[in-house]
Order: sequence, then C-alpha cells, then structure tokens
Amino acid sequence: MNNTHDALMMQKTIEIFMEPGKVFEIRALDVKVNYGRVENWSGFFQYTGDNSNQITNEILKLKPAKGIYFTINPIDESLLALGYNRLAPSRRDGSTGDRDILRRKWLPIDIDPVRKSGTSATDQAVQLANYKAFDVVNYLKNEGFADPVIAFSGNGYHLLYPIDEPREDNGLIQRFLQNLASHFDDDKVKIDTAVHNPSRIMRFYGSVARKGDEVPALGIHHRVARILSVPN
Repeated sequence: MNNTHDALMMQKTIEIFMEPGKVFEIRALDVKVNYGRVENWSGFFQYTGDNSNQITNEILKLKPAKGIYFTINPIDESLLALGYNRLAPSRRDGSTGDRDILRRKWLPIDIDPVRKSGTSATDQAVQLANYKAFDVVNYLKNEGFADPVIAFSGNGYHLLYPIDEPREDNGLIQRFLQNLASHFDDDKVKIDTAVHNPSRIMRFYGSVARKGDEVPALGIHHRVARILSVPN
C-alpha cells in the first residue's frame, strides 16, 4: 500500500475546509523521533487564500506519525502565538479547546469499522464502512440534507456537512449523532458519537493513517486519507 503523503490532497483539504483569514490547528500524534521515542507535535496556521502550498510543505517536514489531524472549525487567531505557521513538539497547554472555537462550520459524521483499538482496518472492514457511509448519505438526503463532503479516513469514512452554527449548541449535534448511531450501528460498523465537540480534530486528508502494524496477509494496511467527493 501507499505509505507516502499526498501533498496535492493536503492542499485541497486546506482549500476546501478553511476560509481565507481563518486559523486552524494541525496536530500530529506519536511522531517518531530519536531512538524509537514518540511525541505529539502541533502548530497553528492561518490560511490566506494562497498559502496552502507553504502550509503543506511545513507538514511534510514531519517525521512519520501515527496520524495527522486538523481542527475543522475556525479557531481564535490568538492561538497563533503558540506556534505561528510552524509545527513543534506540543505544549501541555497548547491544544485547541472548545472555548477557542469561533463558530461551528462543519457537522462531522465518522463511520468506522469495529476493530481492536490502535489497529488499522482490514480491506473487508473498510468495504463494509463504505456501504454504511452511503446508506447514511442516502438516508439524510431523503430527510432533506444537502450532499456532504465525503472522505476516506484511512480506515473508515467521514461525511462532513457544511453548517453555520454557534459554538454552544446545547447538545444538538451530540443528540443528532446519537440518534443516527441508534439507527445505523451494527456489530461490524459504528458511527462515532464522540465527535460532537466544537474543537474536534479529524484526519488530515492527504496524510497516511498508521495505526498499529501492517499485516498484508490479513488485508491490514496503512492507507492515505482522501477526499472522495465535494458537492457544488
């Protein structure tokens, strides 16, 4: 399988999800550093409308990580002072919190195959998650929802619906995800109901998901996360 980041997909991710002038966090988990030691890295980036290439180049400097993620909702620009357009080892108090979010711009639905924590999914499990994702899309479309951005996380699927809601939603998105899970969950694939908080990070598309070891004989691989479709 491909174990190389896709730079063009990273640029596309920034251009789709970020508005010019807005700030977002990149967070890399379990970055391999010296002598097998791992540490988390993070940084805060301001998208100007024409610097997705520069931001991507900074991310590509990272050593291999278990996963690279980003905040899907815009954050307070004062966080730039914690790491201005650069990545560095994470500070204990340096991650985005819910109070740092300006507004909710995306409603995320994370559809993941059931498996042992810390491992990558089998090819068969990925396919089951694919079927489930399109069941959810069709269901919500019949309920009046517009088409989402559809993305492959490396192990499962993300559906991201554009919204414009305040940071505090009185539990609306949490209840929505719980209701959706009660309708679609089974013993093979589940909807993650924990992604309701405004500072939620999602897989940074174009990056490689490296949970656990690859076992090719079992169809367990590290895969590149990708945006699959974007609505007009």
